[in-house]
Amino acid sequence: MEFVLKQKEFYHLREDPTYPDSICPTKIESQMLIKEMLIQMVNFHKNISPLKFIHIGCDEVFHINKCYECSRENFSNTDIFIKHIRKIKQIVEDINPETTVLIWDDMFRSIKLKSWNEIGYFNKIQTVYWDYGANSSVSHVNLLKYHRKFDNIWIATAFKGADGRLSTIPNLKNRFLNHLSWLKLIANYKFGGETNFHSFVGIILTGWSRYSHFDPLCELLPASIPSLLLNLLLIRKFNEGHLSYNNAIKEMDFRDFFNKYLQTDFSDSLHCVIHDIEKTNYSPCIFDGCELYNYLSEFLKIHENVIYYFESEKHGLSSLQYYANQKNLINMNNAVMNMKLCNGTLHELFDVERKLLVVMSQYYGNDTIEEYINAKMLHLKRKLEGSMKIFKDLMGIRAFETSLKHLKWDSTVLESH
Repeated sequence: MEFVLKQKEFYHLREDPTYPDSICPTKIESQMLIKEMLIQMVNFHKNISPLKFIHIGCDEVFHINKCYECSRENFSNTDIFIKHIRKIKQIVEDINPETTVLIWDDMFRSIKLKSWNEIGYFNKIQTVYWDYGANSSVSHVNLLKYHRKFDNIWIATAFKGADGRLSTIPNLKNRFLNHLSWLKLIANYKFGGETNFHSFVGIILTGWSRYSHFDPLCELLPASIPSLLLNLLLIRKFNEGHLSYNNAIKEMDFRDFFNKYLQTDFSDSLHCVIHDIEKTNYSPCIFDGCELYNYLSEFLKIHENVIYYFESEKHGLSSLQYYANQKNLINMNNAVMNMKLCNGTLHELFDVERKLLVVMSQYYGNDTIEEYINAKMLHLKRKLEGSMKIFKDLMGIRAFETSLKHLKWDSTVLESH
């Protein structure tokens, strides 16, 4: 919706004029727009193969029941949301009766059990319970609610895009733990009062590229292949029965599980030896995207160094600011050394930038490349260039004071003039 509602011709369909993330569900024109979008998507896929499922999103609806058209209906937020979902489901069914609607679950989580019991069955709608944390915090009550009202329950994990808006490379440990904790949860899952194990219909491995349409790009797909591969291998082991109800496996540490079940396959797939997913250097590995992964790893090392020198605090100041202010400690040699450090780091940054420009052109258009590199590099460049100016100025002051002392002039008198 953000992509659509940011366009000037659709501003008037926003639920809240300030935000482009939620459409007003009450306006007839909103339904027409959604219908047209769905027709385009369904028909496009029908030309390839019959479309079995379509995911309509509907997560994180932060702005609901705000506009005049919605509020005058005197419905609760829940009523408006559910009414909207049923309308969309009917639109999809009219376009293609064989297509089942998938929907994110989070807007259902806060509905109390008593109110939930009054809600009718969601025919031909299936919910997708998402949780991307390293230790999934899944509500069994909510799972039970969905079990009673939906045909099936899916789960959703994240192999990238869940470790921060500015993340550059997936945190393999967090992404692996996210999948492992989910799979341990659903292995031989039973709902209260039922004797049979519940079979979750499917797993969606999500790979987020932005936290919103207006946020910068986070992890790029080519550099995230090791994470995707690792977790697909894990799911294959799950399907083969290696996570069946077994207390030893349920309690197994993620390193032990990796070493026992995944290390050989993972290493063979990447053509390198992986001993520890958390600490391993993946630069010797071979996979689609390995070159991009290596250059981004170089960038991260530079970034860590710059953060250490410029943003790690010492007495409330960054390291360089602190030492630059210590007139009794800083001398000409220290100023020269620090300026060389800044200059060398800046050259390293420009070198990585040149490499990224070349390798990213294999995957992305110029606009995306320019946006990504500016978002990653601009802040660091300004830090380095600003510090070089500080040390140049400092060197000039020190050189001037040295010349005054050599000529035996009183610098304090000169300063007073």
